[in-house]
Amino acid sequence: MDKRSSIKEQINKNQIMRLKYLFLYALTTVLISGCSNKIFKKNEIEIEFIYRSSLVKSSIKLKNDGTFCYRHNAESSETITKGYWILKDNNEIILNSYNDYLTDTIIVKELDKVKSDTATLRVYDFYYNKPTDYATLKFNDSDSILQLDDNGEIKFKKPKDFKLLNISTFRKSYTYQIKDTNCTTFDINLYEKNEYEYFKNKKLQIKNKKIYRNNTLIYKKE
Repeated sequence: MDKRSSIKEQINKNQIMRLKYLFLYALTTVLISGCSNKIFKKNEIEIEFIYRSSLVKSSIKLKNDGTFCYRHNAESSETITKGYWILKDNNEIILNSYNDYLTDTIIVKELDKVKSDTATLRVYDFYYNKPTDYATLKFNDSDSILQLDDNGEIKFKKPKDFKLLNISTFRKSYTYQIKDTNCTTFDINLYEKNEYEYFKNKKLQIKNKKIYRNNTLIYKKE
């Protein structure tokens, strides 16, 4: 194959790829606009649905870029969350919060997988951005309780039946099932904060410019 044929073939490939991208872009635009038109008016960037009572005000703001902001005010307290939303079957909205709004949750990393009778547990408070010293640790279902030190750490001897970690705070108790008993370090990110509400595949019903949450709370479009 001469150089001219090679260049011509490359140009044809580029044209085909360009057409593919244009087709995918057009298809995506049609799908998004088809969904958005059920909720948004033309050129509308965001809409807000509000629930009000004598003691509570709650709102869900949907943006045309697929993100949302939820706020709930009750007396002097406020909870918020942000994330992304999708429309399903034109009558259901599904909300998923960003991980920055996790609450009452722990995420555990198992590190240093070597055979040893001792291990180290480290707990880090994500929202206060520092190690925590107010958590306690239990093994399996035993009655032995261990307290973290000022650096949020504790070294312990592994029990014979090393399967579960039970971590308790002032707010909640968490149970973690160990994946690899050879791990000697457990790094834990702790997510606890009253100001946040976390949505994971939260389904809301939409009908006649209203959103129904748990089939009771009704958010009206404003």
